[in-house]
Amino acid sequence: MGLVTYGEFVSTPYSVGIEAGVDMLLHMNRYELGVIPDELQRPLVDNSEGPAANTAYDYAERLPPTDPHLRAYAHLIATHHAALMPTFSLFYLHLTGHRNLWTEPAARLLDPSQMYQPSDRATGEVIYPLPPWTRRIPAAAQRWMEDSQRKKADQSALRMWRTNQTIFSAFPHYLAGSGASAKGTMAGISLHTELELLVRIGLSPREALAAATNNYSIQFGWNELGQIAPGRRADILVVDGDPTENIWNARRICGLIVDGNVMDRDALLNLKK
Repeated sequence: MGLVTYGEFVSTPYSVGIEAGVDMLLHMNRYELGVIPDELQRPLVDNSEGPAANTAYDYAERLPPTDPHLRAYAHLIATHHAALMPTFSLFYLHLTGHRNLWTEPAARLLDPSQMYQPSDRATGEVIYPLPPWTRRIPAAAQRWMEDSQRKKADQSALRMWRTNQTIFSAFPHYLAGSGASAKGTMAGISLHTELELLVRIGLSPREALAAATNNYSIQFGWNELGQIAPGRRADILVVDGDPTENIWNARRICGLIVDGNVMDRDALLNLKK
């Protein structure tokens, strides 16, 4: 039918969707479910939520990155049509080396009240809300609870990252998407963190840029975008530096063309709310 298909499966085994030709698998904390054995998959047909799902995700979470089942799953993805959109940016604030994204120039356009689980504007760190009853316990106990939540989330993100390093070793195809505006991600800004993390996982800067541009054209047959060429959509980002040498140069934006029209980026960054 010419439709693009996104796969985020629970009751359907990932192997079935992949072999059926799904175009893209979403979210690194979702497609890892493809490693669960048949005995954990079967109960999900009748109930995709609740204890059965918890058990399945717990199994996937505890599987070591060196497990041969994970390597076989990575090979299955790489040898079929499905591309991966890991949305690493959803976990950016839990990975080492993250920055306070509120210091980005474009952040001034964003309203935390219109975002889902925004990070702390002063520190850029994840906010861990505690239930109301904790107000009656000592401040030290509250900090301990917050630290415990942070440590658990950071460990989970690191484990998923290592799982994705194993998946990357099979060289699947990638598409860049940040998952904005969920879990502290920020429109526009988090796509740049996604490019950074794609490079960190092992793609070259040029491959990461392709994941955000021409890979969409190739994967979905969208021949009006993805390249600067006659007949393509005239949306162009001009940067002061070579992003194929260093992906950070993709942030050094000095010009913006949308639908063939040159935009005043400085004026856009200083819009009155």
